[in-house]
Amino acid sequence: MNKIAIVTDSSCDIPKEMMEEHQIHMLPLKIIYKDQEYRDRVEISPEEIYKRFSEEVPTSSLPSPEDTHILLEKISFRRVHSRHWYIYIQWFKRDL
Repeated sequence: MNKIAIVTDSSCDIPKEMMEEHQIHMLPLKIIYKDQEYRDRVEISPEEIYKRFSEEVPTSSLPSPEDTHILLEKISFRRVHSRHWYIYIQWFKRDL
């Protein structure tokens, strides 16, 4: 039986508990400030970003190729059928 991996980026705002329960994998977006770059929800939390809004509103960028490669390798290692599609799942938000 083929398994399907669900991969989203950190903009999804799916609660951590739901991601764990449904085995959803997340790629962190880059959060970019003038002086430093962070991986969203790994190196900086949404709360920290909000607190810094009065100083600077950051920009964001796609997940790094390295993070993407590592995650896809991890998924492939688990023998999950993956065509390397990124699925943005809005339907989870309905259940919140």
